[in-house]
Amino acid sequence: MTPFPGTIQKSKDGCHKYILNDEQESWLRATFPVTENRAIAYAMGITYQTLYRIVHSLGLKKSEEGMKAIRHRQCNDHARMNRHNRLLMMSGHHTKKCTNIRTKPYTRNQTICRSRAVHIHGYMVYNGFDLRDDDDERFKIFYNKDTRRSARFEATCRRHGLTIEEEEN
Repeated sequence: MTPFPGTIQKSKDGCHKYILNDEQESWLRATFPVTENRAIAYAMGITYQTLYRIVHSLGLKKSEEGMKAIRHRQCNDHARMNRHNRLLMMSGHHTKKCTNIRTKPYTRNQTICRSRAVHIHGYMVYNGFDLRDDDDERFKIFYNKDTRRSARFEATCRRHGLTIEEEEN
């Protein structure tokens, strides 16, 4: 991004505080469609709201390339935040924000099998809240002498990646 030419002049009347000259306006028209708003506002030395008001008055829109860059940055920020919070959680620290940390989610079929195992057949499963990413206990279903076992149901669970084990006393 080329540097912003000069500084913005403030107007004398209180209606619109900033006035762009022709060179600054052409810079904004060339830069705005492909650059993020916060980078433009920082280069111009104005707030995001002032930039929005100027852009709206000029009728400028983001290009597809600019929107793609913004989405890419947002995905990277989200992934970095999740990675950081996951590392904090794995090391035993509590995260400051309540974020949805995705850790090997169960597939739809695994969720159905776990639910049926508990409610219909009487198997026992770990709730998964205190288990880490690399813990295989999340994918185990346990039975004891009171469990109504079913070979067909257990075969379905195994097919979907769950393991059936006897509970240790």
